[in-house]
Amino acid sequence: MRRIVALIILALTIVSLSACHNITEEVFTKDGFSITLTSEYREREYENYFVSYDSKNILVAVIKEPFSSFEGFGDYTLAQYADLMKLNCTKDNITPSDVTEKDGVTYFEYSFFNKDGVSYKYLTAMYKGDDAFWTVQFATTLSDYEGFKVQMLEFAKSVKVTK
Repeated sequence: MRRIVALIILALTIVSLSACHNITEEVFTKDGFSITLTSEYREREYENYFVSYDSKNILVAVIKEPFSSFEGFGDYTLAQYADLMKLNCTKDNITPSDVTEKDGVTYFEYSFFNKDGVSYKYLTAMYKGDDAFWTVQFATTLSDYEGFKVQMLEFAKSVKVTK
């Protein structure tokens, strides 16, 4: 009888531990923007960002730049906007990669070393909506980047902008 009770307790423990690690996909939306991440992510507020989400390992920060920002901005192509974003990085002494288009995602990458000595790597994806350009920055530590790059690209592919 003790063996049966012990086996039942062991089985319940294994099931409950498995349930704690059940990570599912979750769609996050805000005012014309949506992205599919995982249930590990939480919405956060960071200054100068439209919306941000973070997990233990990856930060996702979104910028919305309305076409009304300056005359003719809506006439820019996504490639022209990507070049502007890349140029913006270089003014901060950052050397971004070439703009790449892969599986419908336009992006570039760069590394950033903060004043505390921590190195980060960014995958910056850009999108054109009906009334704005959107920039989604995925960031993780430089040492973790290669391990998360495929996942960040999958997240980038899930982005939808309607406004």
